[in-house]
Amino acid sequence: MKKINLSLISLLMVSPLCGQSDIEKELSELRQMSLQMIKRIEQLEQQQGSATKIVPAQKNTAPLVDSPPQDGQYHTHKGIVELSSNDTTMTLGGRIEFNTYLSDPDVGVFFDAAYKPAVEGEAKQLSANARDSRLWFKTQTPTDLGVLRSLIEVDFWSGTGNERNTNSHAPRLRNAYVTLNGFTLGQTYSLFTTLYTPDLIIDPVNEVYARQPLLSWGDGNATFHYDFSMENPESTLTDYTGARVLPEDDRFPDFAARVQYHSDWGDLAAAVILRQLRQDHATVNGTVLPNSDEVYGWGVNTSAKIAVAERDDIILGFQYGNALGRYFAEGTYNGGSVDASGNIDLQDSYGANIAYRHGWNDTLHSTVAYNMSGADNNCATLPTTVSKKADSEHINLMWIPIPNALVGFEYAHLMRKNEQNQPNNLEQYKMRFRYDF
Repeated sequence: MKKINLSLISLLMVSPLCGQSDIEKELSELRQMSLQMIKRIEQLEQQQGSATKIVPAQKNTAPLVDSPPQDGQYHTHKGIVELSSNDTTMTLGGRIEFNTYLSDPDVGVFFDAAYKPAVEGEAKQLSANARDSRLWFKTQTPTDLGVLRSLIEVDFWSGTGNERNTNSHAPRLRNAYVTLNGFTLGQTYSLFTTLYTPDLIIDPVNEVYARQPLLSWGDGNATFHYDFSMENPESTLTDYTGARVLPEDDRFPDFAARVQYHSDWGDLAAAVILRQLRQDHATVNGTVLPNSDEVYGWGVNTSAKIAVAERDDIILGFQYGNALGRYFAEGTYNGGSVDASGNIDLQDSYGANIAYRHGWNDTLHSTVAYNMSGADNNCATLPTTVSKKADSEHINLMWIPIPNALVGFEYAHLMRKNEQNQPNNLEQYKMRFRYDF
């Protein structure tokens, strides 16, 4: 480029002294030099692009609610940028999320079936955080067995800092897995996780989910899909005082299976889980139990989304089992109880939900929902610390002002009863801003 500029300057300086033929000759030479340089630049760009290139990702048209798990792939967003090297493509993306809470009485930011009464005199208190923000990396690599995909995702729920000046939150692993030819290996959502949930900001009292290490395999088509998995076990028991016991004596994985059906009128999903709950001379209240015991339990989780109008749908859910335990209602109800002799007794728990979502227009919609959960706890002393049942009612307004952004407002009312039928009532207001990139 410098050579071209110098030649042009020289031409301008001598042009008054030269004839027309000399000027035409100089211009012809400059054209040839420019064409050669442009050709060389194109060759260099092609060589560099074959090694590494950066291209903008496609516009994200995915819905702004958490996408249901499908085929081991939990992220439908394209991401903000793609990096390609040899046969591997890596995609970078994430989420900025800001939540503001107002609870009455004050319970901080948590809202679940384990709600306990606030300290006397505590009323409304405003709090806000951005710790639900996330960052993820995806890769795709073609192999002889199919496309190898991987994902690693972190959020910022760990290491809460003070609200005086830093509001720090340390990164926390959410997902880290690979998928190939129907197999998924790593940490991700359990197959027992509810697929079709009410479009809510505040967690319902019968939420069913777990993220944990697992090995799964699935197959199917656009209409019907099935999956099987072996997942990391963790027994949760209630001792004879009502306290939670984590024996850490698990021997076999949890086994889960799930089927999905999709049609023009809606979607259906059903999952079942089989578990062993075990304790081997666990320590309870500082005392080692005199023997070991193990029992086998199960649970079912069904959900459906039914279209009733162009922008409206109904979402239904039902859960039941004698070993739902930590998978259900944020772990409020344990999988079983253990007595002073070390014997484990399973306990039934149940839940249900119904919600109606109405679309006011293409960018504005609302959901009205009712959720309930409960358990038949096997507690000898029936302490007030043990939750017996809970109900939650929700109403919200969701707005998508621009693509990939969400602004939401929600009100929820919670009623929880303990094992002595003493009620605790809570109201919570929440505002959410989210931007996916």
